[in-house]
Amino acid sequence: MRYFQITSIFAGLVFLIFFATVLLLDKPVMYAYIYLSLPFIIGIISLILTINFFLKLTIVLDESSLASYMSYFSINLAGINFIIFIILFTLKMESVINIQWKIITIPLYVVIGIGLFYFIFMMPAFIDKMLYWELGLLSVFILNTLIFLILLNSRLDNSLRLSYVIIFVPVWLTIGLNYVYQIQNYTKGEDRHDTLSNLINLIVNSLLTIAFVLIALNLDKVFLSPYVISYVLIIFSYVLFFTDRFLIQFNISMYEKKK
Repeated sequence: MRYFQITSIFAGLVFLIFFATVLLLDKPVMYAYIYLSLPFIIGIISLILTINFFLKLTIVLDESSLASYMSYFSINLAGINFIIFIILFTLKMESVINIQWKIITIPLYVVIGIGLFYFIFMMPAFIDKMLYWELGLLSVFILNTLIFLILLNSRLDNSLRLSYVIIFVPVWLTIGLNYVYQIQNYTKGEDRHDTLSNLINLIVNSLLTIAFVLIALNLDKVFLSPYVISYVLIIFSYVLFFTDRFLIQFNISMYEKKK
């Protein structure tokens, strides 16, 4: 299971680097987006396999777990829709198909619908454990993702002439609320590992905020800065985030060995 997890993370990093390289090249590369789609699809498949192995283990340990079966179905359906989206996106960018973005992103709407369904199903568990902050963040994330996708599709299809600064407001709102959440966790960190993890998350949120602000300002031609700055910030945030995940898993493994 761990090998699939590492593969998905590495494939995600390769995808980000390839994507930045393709956009920064002066001359278009033939079939560039086809090559670009490969690490994305590999990453999605590896991630699905990782979660499937985890859920299969959960089901084996608790055969009556309805939540595990629902998670199993939801994750696989979401993964399939992500792959369909990246295929349609690749064909669109390679000018093989000429359809509107709102049609191409239908699989992403399906993923959001799955996330909403799963969120509603898990809501009582969040309330029972008094995880109100987490509940609020998840609801805001799902809603803002939907709003951002609708606005971006309308802009790309030229049916709505909003500035990209306004279109990115849902993204900044989500990051901002997560920033407040991480500050709250940082101030009440009970041990140094929690404090370090929350500090890393604060840095990641800050870097992503700067990156998306620069991208929006560049797209609106308000403030022109090299796109490479935004891409480097996003890639660095990605590396930082998963470094923190690995540190957490390492600490858990060390704690279990001591027990």
